[in-house]
Amino acid sequence: MKKINFINKSDKKKMPAEKKFFYTVIVICILVMAISGYISTYNDTIEKPKSPTAKEVVKPTPSNDEIKAIYEEKTPVKEETEVKPKEIIVPEVNEIESPSMPVNGDIIKPHSVNKPVYSKTLNDWRIHEGIDILCNIGDEVLASASGKVVDIYEDSALGYTVVIEHNGYATKYCNLSSVEGLSVGSKVKKGVKVGVVGDSAKFEISDDPHLHFEILKDGKSVDPFSYIK
Repeated sequence: MKKINFINKSDKKKMPAEKKFFYTVIVICILVMAISGYISTYNDTIEKPKSPTAKEVVKPTPSNDEIKAIYEEKTPVKEETEVKPKEIIVPEVNEIESPSMPVNGDIIKPHSVNKPVYSKTLNDWRIHEGIDILCNIGDEVLASASGKVVDIYEDSALGYTVVIEHNGYATKYCNLSSVEGLSVGSKVKKGVKVGVVGDSAKFEISDDPHLHFEILKDGKSVDPFSYIK
């Protein structure tokens, strides 16, 4: 007769202690992982976003040329106005040329405006506004100084006459026989021929052949020898 072994149910459900410990560890690990994941997710949802940290920008140091260019660009350029030196106008000073004798000869009648002198032709005493220079008819008469011819005419008393204006005074050549190559406005140099001696002066016709020569200052007769050196 077979022996029947009865198995206790409580024994059947019993699990070895090693397996229980192993499963317990696994469960704990799963719980820890679940809790950690939950906490991490929760923190991500409630944590405020942090402001991004601005990166420090390191600007390169500008060179001297760049600094100069920036300064010139920002600094207004002042337009330079060329300052011209003040022009000084110096009045033209013409050198006064000393007149010379228009012919060579002795003085037979002097200049006399304050004391009358005797006139052979008119047989009276009168003032004499020039000098009479003894010479021959036909002798050349030369310009006493450089100047411009301002008048040519025949005077009823002193005959053919030429007047030349100089620097501040005028010379007058009378008792000419003719006037050659001259006209009013002509410029003449000192020593240039202006005519020849004649006998056209009716008021001095009785005198020896001569040139009647005058110098005028501001239209008034002056002694020629106050100018002739």
